[in-house]
Amino acid sequence: MSKRVRGTTNQKPRTVKRRVEFEPKTEGQEIYLEAIEDNDVVFCSGLAGSGKSLLAVGMALRLMYDYPDKYKKIVMVRPYVAVQGEDMGYLPGDIDEKMAPFLAPLVDSLDFFLNKGEIASLKDSGSIEVIPIGFMRGRTLSNCVIIFDEAQNSTWEQMKMFLTRIGFNAKAIIEGDITQSDLPDAMRHENGLLVGAAKLEGVDGIDVVYLESEDVVRSPIVKRMLDRLV
Repeated sequence: MSKRVRGTTNQKPRTVKRRVEFEPKTEGQEIYLEAIEDNDVVFCSGLAGSGKSLLAVGMALRLMYDYPDKYKKIVMVRPYVAVQGEDMGYLPGDIDEKMAPFLAPLVDSLDFFLNKGEIASLKDSGSIEVIPIGFMRGRTLSNCVIIFDEAQNSTWEQMKMFLTRIGFNAKAIIEGDITQSDLPDAMRHENGLLVGAAKLEGVDGIDVVYLESEDVVRSPIVKRMLDRLV
C-alpha cells in the first residue's frame, strides 16, 4: 500500500499558457501528485516503472505553465556514480554533454509531454537547467521547480547540501528507489534519499511518499519480476 505523510502549502492559479495533460493511473500515483501540489518538498521512493520520474516531470511542467510568475524554470539535478572507475572528467564534451547519459530518463519524460520544438525552446530560453549535484554548492535555487532524480545515489552529505540550496518560491521533488542505490556498500544504506526521508518525515511542508509494486505501470512482466526481486 502506498504511504505518505501530509504537509500543507497553498497557491492560487494563474493564467494558463500551456496545459500539460496527464492523469494518475494508480492510487499511489494520485497520492504522489497531491503531495507535490500541497508541499514545498516531496521525497518519493518507488520501484522501477512506478512513474516517479515521469510524474515529477509532468508536474514540474504543469506548475511552470500554470504559475509562470512563481515558477520560472525547471532545474534538473542528478548525481553521477562512476562505473568501472570511469570519472565524469574523462567523458567528452562540455558539462551538458557529460551529463546527457545520466539525464536520459528525464529527457525521455520531457518527450512524453512535449514535442521536440517545445523542448528546444525551453532549453534555449533557460527554462530548463541541468545541474550535476557536485556543482550545487554556492547556488540558491528560487522561483523554480527542482527535480532531484535518482536521489538514492546521493550521499547524505550531498543531500544536506542540496536541501540548503532551496530558495524562495521553489518546490523540490526528490525521487528515486531506495532499493537500488549504486553507492559503495559501506554507504548504500545511508544514501541521501533514505536518510533524508527518514529525518524529515512529518515536518510541515514536507511529504514522504512510497510507491509500491501495485503502482508499477510498465509491462505486467516487470511487476511480476519486481515482486520477486525486492
